[in-house]
Amino acid sequence: MFGHNRKNSSSNNPNVYSLSDDEEEDSFIPINIDSNTTTTTTNTSSNSNNNNNNTILVNRDEDESEEDDDMPHRAILNNNSANNNNSNNNNNNEERDLESLDHHHHFQHQQNLVDIVYRCCFSKVFIKAIALFVGVLGLLLTVILLSVSFASVSNTNNVPSSKFAIYPPKLQIPLWVLDLTDSERIKQHVRYLSDDNLQGRLPGSIGEELTVSYIESIFKTSYLEPFGDGTISTTTTTTSSTSKTQTTLTTNNYRQTVPLYAYKTLHHSEMVFKKDGKEISSLVWNLEFLAGTGIQYQKFVNLTDVPIVFVGYGISMTDKYSWDDYSTVDVKNKIVVSLVGFPSDIFNTDTSYTARWVYKYQEAQRHGALGAILIHTDESAGYGWSVLENGFIKEQISNDQGENSTDSTSLALTSWITKDAANTLAKALGTSLSDWQTAAHSKEFKAIEYPGVGLSLNMEYPYRKFNATNVVARIKGSVEPDELVVVMAHHDHLGSYIDEKNKTVIFNGAVDNASGVGTMLEVATILGHFNKFIHSSTFSEIGPMKSFNRSIVFVSTTAEESGLLGSQYFINHLLKTMYPLKTADQVFISTINFDIVNTLGETANAVSFGRGLSPQLDGYLKSMGASEKLQIVKDPDPKVNFLYRNDGLSFLEKNVSSLTLGIGTSYIGQPENYFIHEYQEYYKQRYHTPNDIFNEAWTFKGASQQVRLAARLAYYLSATEVSRPPLVNSIY
Repeated sequence: MFGHNRKNSSSNNPNVYSLSDDEEEDSFIPINIDSNTTTTTTNTSSNSNNNNNNTILVNRDEDESEEDDDMPHRAILNNNSANNNNSNNNNNNEERDLESLDHHHHFQHQQNLVDIVYRCCFSKVFIKAIALFVGVLGLLLTVILLSVSFASVSNTNNVPSSKFAIYPPKLQIPLWVLDLTDSERIKQHVRYLSDDNLQGRLPGSIGEELTVSYIESIFKTSYLEPFGDGTISTTTTTTSSTSKTQTTLTTNNYRQTVPLYAYKTLHHSEMVFKKDGKEISSLVWNLEFLAGTGIQYQKFVNLTDVPIVFVGYGISMTDKYSWDDYSTVDVKNKIVVSLVGFPSDIFNTDTSYTARWVYKYQEAQRHGALGAILIHTDESAGYGWSVLENGFIKEQISNDQGENSTDSTSLALTSWITKDAANTLAKALGTSLSDWQTAAHSKEFKAIEYPGVGLSLNMEYPYRKFNATNVVARIKGSVEPDELVVVMAHHDHLGSYIDEKNKTVIFNGAVDNASGVGTMLEVATILGHFNKFIHSSTFSEIGPMKSFNRSIVFVSTTAEESGLLGSQYFINHLLKTMYPLKTADQVFISTINFDIVNTLGETANAVSFGRGLSPQLDGYLKSMGASEKLQIVKDPDPKVNFLYRNDGLSFLEKNVSSLTLGIGTSYIGQPENYFIHEYQEYYKQRYHTPNDIFNEAWTFKGASQQVRLAARLAYYLSATEVSRPPLVNSIY
């Protein structure tokens, strides 16, 4: 029954049926039901008034009682009909048999149809056809959704609020690209780059080689073109009205070799001051003074009774500020003593390049001085004396001028002295450091000479020349490939040394600046994959996806800690070899720099170092920030002059607008003074010390915000519809 009943030809009972051999045994057992049961299960019929003993099959479980287990595995259908000799009844039975046979044939026909449909629906061919149909349908839906996404990125999260400038939707990077940003990936980069195995990433070291190899691998896997050393050629296209020259760099190299010069400082005497041949002051190496030299390829520098001059702030800016500390004195072949900083209230600005130590040395050199001594204070320098001490433990590095250089203006002495040492010296000269500071802070100041007073110092500078490495890649612009938007960070740090206990001390530089490189690499990753996507053969025709019109160049620079040497070489080398007929501001559109980024949580704002120098660039960034719900704020501590202590300065000096994206000051979900606490703790306890190490607790959620902000700005600047943001205000 239920399609399983078949007559058993071997049985003497015509009403007995058994299961076929291929049907499951122990599946059914016979059970009697009452004659009043409404279920009919046999092919033999009887009148309802007859007392029938009917048996049907029911399903049972294998774990029923043992007495059922011995039953034969067959289906039995017993119909004990009473014999009826009545001919009328026999006739009725024959009619019923015929009717039952017709019903059986009809049922069999229907079952055959079901069988056919079942076999078709579950055949391999049918299933493959259905799968193919669903796959094609899914692909079409994906293409449609992507088309809509690329055609319109005016999502409410992508539209700046009304109080900010709104930039055109077609120039906005798709949100899905920004959503590729992964804080864990940034964390992985920083963890590796600040590992002990990299030994502090000193330029030219094995640690730098490991660093460069890592950065190179990320550029490769991000589908970025090599833009390092290679062969350069130019082609000129001429039409009836115009002539256009395009420069081509042929290379498979991400590395740019940077030739450098290094020397170690060995002191052979204290810094001695004499008046009329009599010693009046003597400063102790390391505790009170540090010294280097600008002269290259000269092992010994000996100074004897060289005259000294106090030149106040050592500033000469007659055009902008009507200020010249050198106007009344000739400092040629003399040693100048200078304060660090500048008179901000008189100059009416919070920050100026004239405050930086580099500027002091440059100005002394321009005026023909033999050397310069700078007076260090924590406030004016922006860091403690220990930062300078740690810097002089290692070799001093500068750009290689070449052994045959004819430059005779380099300073023989570049020195620092402590605040207390300066006060001691001033008192020996009949004044005080406080008097010097008061006198210098006046437009009427005149440089002070000290007749009969001379400085003596004997130094040894063992030197060597070597190569360090910038790592350079690009997304080539489709319209103006020779117009460059730069995204950069420096990968070098202070290296390592062996202390007096014969222990290796490593300057890991996790925050400064493994964090910046990790953030730059994440920008490169998401933009590189986006560029690969929009130029792929599969998706390049599905919608109005805007490619990069201008080139975006990613640069990981070397030797920043030694005076921005890697970025300076990158600019100068590129202009010299690829664009000899152009100025920097004709080649570079703008630069975005990362130096010490937010390793902690999200903030409600972001700092822009360089804000105010290019109002147009400020406006662009403000719109990008609004799209990320970030307010753009200025430098929270301008007296530290951080703007002039990073690679962005190299571009600003070439009249190219630049900004460095700094850590926001308003942390979400944290107390109001959280930033101040973290900021002060880092710069006082960890900055440029062996304590700047990786912390697994860092979330890099804030760094992810900086990635999204930079990616928006870089993509926007790459559009030829966007004008080059000029540098309007001077860094001085």
